[in-house]
Amino acid sequence: TPAKATHLRPNYFMENFLQSLPTIASDGRIYLPIPGSTTFPMIATADIAKAAADRILDTNWDKRTVIELAGPEDVSHDAAAANIGSVIGKDVEHMQIGEADFRGAMAQFGVSDSAADCFLEMYDGFTKGIIVHESSPRTTGTTFESFAKNVIKPALAGLQ
Repeated sequence: TPAKATHLRPNYFMENFLQSLPTIASDGRIYLPIPGSTTFPMIATADIAKAAADRILDTNWDKRTVIELAGPEDVSHDAAAANIGSVIGKDVEHMQIGEADFRGAMAQFGVSDSAADCFLEMYDGFTKGIIVHESSPRTTGTTFESFAKNVIKPALAGLQ
């Protein structure tokens, strides 16, 4: 590893909800293998890009650094679904599914078994509290509500 490097460690991408656009539109549901009440940090990829650009333009660092990135608050899938519903004017709920159903859905998207294993391991890590945000300061500004308004709502409109 070079002596002068920055490692950005973002958490769960808000954009992961984009994979649920078809079921949000058709069923009003988000299907994932995680309890809806589990909360964890989420971040918009635009905030990751901004953090990377800010770091590249900053010439005042000269060592190996790790920067954790997280949005302004932890969010559960239940809260995210309710927030999306509020923004789009339709009831939306999170529904926890089993591993086999998740693997089947991933296969339909062309996701390999090994990649599905990684997703399942990630969701299990969030559920068990193994994957945690290590630092307390919130480093980015996009709230889930603003993400839902500015990204999910227009994307859903594009499906219709």
